[in-house]
Amino acid sequence: MINMFKSLLSLFCLFLAGCNIVGAGAVVGEKIFGPAAVDAEYKLGTEPVLILVENYRNPLGALSDSEEVSQFVVDALHENLKETDKDKPAKINIIDPEKLLEYQNAHPIEYAKMKIPDIGRALGAKQVLYVDLMVSGVDATPGSELLRAKFAANVKVVDVATGQTRWPNDMAHGTPVAWESKPQRPTDEVYPAAVRERALRVGSDHIARLFYKWKPDDAPDDDELQAVPSI
Repeated sequence: MINMFKSLLSLFCLFLAGCNIVGAGAVVGEKIFGPAAVDAEYKLGTEPVLILVENYRNPLGALSDSEEVSQFVVDALHENLKETDKDKPAKINIIDPEKLLEYQNAHPIEYAKMKIPDIGRALGAKQVLYVDLMVSGVDATPGSELLRAKFAANVKVVDVATGQTRWPNDMAHGTPVAWESKPQRPTDEVYPAAVRERALRVGSDHIARLFYKWKPDDAPDDDELQAVPSI
């Protein structure tokens, strides 16, 4: 009986040691090869997709931000879902954002009454990547000169044919995306327009990452996304 107990105890110790070895191996592997890749939250596939960004609470006031975020997201998706083999079809089919602007300008009254699926249908999309832009730009700390870039949005994919949300399934308003920078004192390179640009670029990058596989080491560092607009 005692020998059986010793044998069981030995097996248990070996099991614990094995777990420790696996855990240590994962840590060593991460140090050698870097953090593991992060899978896409949702794969858009090759069906035509329209990128639609708006702040429906303040559509006119946030129009410029919406247009910039839309273009940044489109650029990021094209860059990270491009096919390196010319003989293979594209990994994503995005409706040109200029077509959306042209439609808005040509049908302003009609457009204002259209729902998300209606807009997608009018532009030939099968799905709409919809971004509800809630916060974008600069937050000035009260009583201080410090500037902080802030961004917040809800993101979802809508099926044009049914009007139903394809993704996410468990959040009606969409998946939240939020980011803010550390407070910074104004300098020649840190001023409201530059901080706003940074908020839009970083926020757009985080939105795009939801739809492609990415590795933390390969993703742009937030600090490197500081952009100084030309004057």
